[in-house]
Amino acid sequence: MPRLVFSDSDLGRVRFAIMPFQETLKAARGLGLPQPPPGLAAWRHTGRAALPAAARPVVALCSAHPRHLPDFLTPQPAAGPMTFEDELHAALDDPAAPVLQDTAAFAGVLDTVPPVVGTLLRQPTRARRALRDAFAAFHRAVLAADWPRLRAQLAADVAYRARLAARHGVEAMLATLCPPHVRWEHPYLEFAGPVAPDYALGGRGLVLVPSMFLTDGVHRQLNDRQQPMLFYPARTAGA
Repeated sequence: MPRLVFSDSDLGRVRFAIMPFQETLKAARGLGLPQPPPGLAAWRHTGRAALPAAARPVVALCSAHPRHLPDFLTPQPAAGPMTFEDELHAALDDPAAPVLQDTAAFAGVLDTVPPVVGTLLRQPTRARRALRDAFAAFHRAVLAADWPRLRAQLAADVAYRARLAARHGVEAMLATLCPPHVRWEHPYLEFAGPVAPDYALGGRGLVLVPSMFLTDGVHRQLNDRQQPMLFYPARTAGA
């Protein structure tokens, strides 16, 4: 199992975030994968029926690989609450974002490169504008009406894990984060996935992000530009 390596200072910098735009990415992934993730089959039927043509590139991008996306789509989460529009702006309107670099790295792990990825490589500025509109169309059609209920479920998950950490310590909370996909054995947080070298958090801590649409494992976001992130299934995901 791949492992994140914690120092004592990393344990003191564990935090949670609720990220509505990232939920949009995970929902689009759930619609586009060849097989529905556990618990999402019924939702996928209604989601696909509601999907407008303008949002199809989003589904193609988010389901092109079961675990990876271009890193620029997951910017550093803010310390306070974020709206979908806040995150969308941070992901797709930052002129300094290394879009070409991140998209090229993403294309390198794909068996088949969808047209939306090719357009990002050839015309990154134009493609980002088009993606911005496509993500907004997807969110309006598929998630916006249910977002208050979804957010309440995510907030309940964070509150539950915060109580665990307060009563029993951060390590105890990590040990119960997402069985059987995650295992804590000091100083390692192991998670299911392809074999990879150990990744030292290096004092930056970890952002834990619950998801209602990620029901088949955990996803990581690890690069040198931002605080490491781990996306995991919320306790009521798929229910």
